[in-house]
Amino acid sequence: MNEQAEESKQHGKHVEIHVQDIKEAERVTFPDSITATLMQVWDKAYVELKIARRPKDIFQTEGHNPKSLMSHLELTLEQARDQGIINDYRFSIASETGGA
Repeated sequence: MNEQAEESKQHGKHVEIHVQDIKEAERVTFPDSITATLMQVWDKAYVELKIARRPKDIFQTEGHNPKSLMSHLELTLEQARDQGIINDYRFSIASETGGA
């Protein structure tokens, strides 16, 4: 691959996004640009999952100790990764639970 083609590929870099909806137990995988914001990824996840956003939904990292991304939705995937907010491109949608 020549240098110009390599540079062009880098500018339009896409990553594979994995999102699980905890409530519906559904999972989707789709490509998105590294420059997409977390909000855009969250919005696209609803389209891909074919579900509507619920009022108490939160976007978070996936795993045993999920971390809420709600205060970082304006960051791009690249910024969130560079800042250590996310470690990979695996996310989940959960419903906020109220404690008594």
